[in-house]
Formats: sequence, C-alpha cells, structure tokens
Amino acid sequence: MEHKQGNPWPLLNTNADSSSKMNASDPLILHGSDNPGMMLVSHQLTGNNFLPWRKSMIIALGAKNKLGFVTGEVPKPSFDDESYADWRKIDWMVLSWILNSLSKEIAETFISAESSKELWEEIGQRYGENNGPLKYKLQREINTLTQGNNTAMEYFGKLKKLWDELACVGPVQSCNCEKGKLAAQHEHDTKLIQFFMGLNDSYENLKGQIMMMEPLPTINKAYSMVLSAERQRNVQNLYGETGAMMART
Repeated sequence: MEHKQGNPWPLLNTNADSSSKMNASDPLILHGSDNPGMMLVSHQLTGNNFLPWRKSMIIALGAKNKLGFVTGEVPKPSFDDESYADWRKIDWMVLSWILNSLSKEIAETFISAESSKELWEEIGQRYGENNGPLKYKLQREINTLTQGNNTAMEYFGKLKKLWDELACVGPVQSCNCEKGKLAAQHEHDTKLIQFFMGLNDSYENLKGQIMMMEPLPTINKAYSMVLSAERQRNVQNLYGETGAMMART
C-alpha cells in the first residue's frame, strides 16, 4: 500500500511487483483514478427508477470491489483497530459515489448519512417499496412459463428477462465464501430445472441426457444444446417436407 504525499486515500501502486498487485482485490485499496466526484452509473436515481438504478450500482460497486461496504461484508472496524482509518476513508469514498448517483433533490435528503451502508439501506427503505408482491408475481410467472408455440430462443429470452427482474428485487449476493458458492450453485441448478420444465415435450430425451451430466452444464451451455437440437429438427423437417413435395410431383 502506498500513500502519496498530500493524498489521504490509500492508493494501489500500479508499478509494484506481482505480490503487491494482488492487493488489488483488497477492498481497502483504491486505484489512482478513483475520486469522490466519480459518477459510477449513467442514470441517477430519480425516484421511480429504483430497481434498474440499484442493479447498476451493484454492478458498479462490485466492479470497484466495494460492494461489501454497503452489504456489511466489509464491516466497520473498532475505532482502535489499525485498519479503521483506511476503512473510514474508503467508506467516505463509497458514500460520495452513491450520493453522486442520486438526483440533486434526492441527494439533499440523505446528506446526514454517516456511512455508505446506512445510506444504501435508507435509499432502499424509501424507494424500494414492498417487494413481496412483485417477487411473488415474478416467481409465479417463472413457474408457469412454457415454450408453447415459441422457438427455444424466444422462450429462453422471456425466461431470462424474468430471472433478471427477480434478481433486481432480491438480496445482494457478493459473498465469495463456501456458503455463497453453494447458494450460487443451488440457484443455477434451480434455473436449469425451471428452463427444462417449460420446454416442450419434444425435448424430453435431450433434457434427460443433460440432467445426467456430472457436473451439470451451465445455463448457457444447456441453452446452446437445446438450440442445436432445434436447428437439427428444423432441417430434418425441411428435408421431409421437400421429399414429400417431390413424391407428390
């Protein structure tokens, strides 16, 4: 960690050796371009765009390795802890980034927030509304969605949109611990099953083959396999129709 004269922020030394560069994953490290006036998202919170704003901020803070400050995974150290000063400075930086992402009128109502976590939670309480009915609605749509007359691409697109909307109203998942990895794997397996449950019966053999794979493929890999099967079936149907027409002539 390098402290430049006249700069209170703990900066990452981009010219350091490989062991120092590994510190880039330390949430208490800033890059030289980081500053309190940065705008992390392109659209500020105006009051009626909370869900897309929240998703954008989660991505932006995650990219900066600072999401743990608002989720509590990078907790405030005790005042006499040697890391307190660095934590306080970085948290102020995150606090300023969040304030910058709010419209001027909204930001002025949160000026008394003492920490980024406090600010994040207050914004959610004020603009997040009650997500219970929305979660129920989205989950119900996911559970009842079927392919029907849609192509596999159209069906998957609708399902993916519902998954993304549900993720926007769900809790922030940023833990890289074993428990977090298990939760992520469970979510992946659940989505794979949801995808297969809505597919038409003509894919039963393929679904059975995929579910027997160990480990289970990613959602995108399974989707790719379904698309390949659909294309092959369309080609076979085309040849069959062409052959039937030629036989009639």
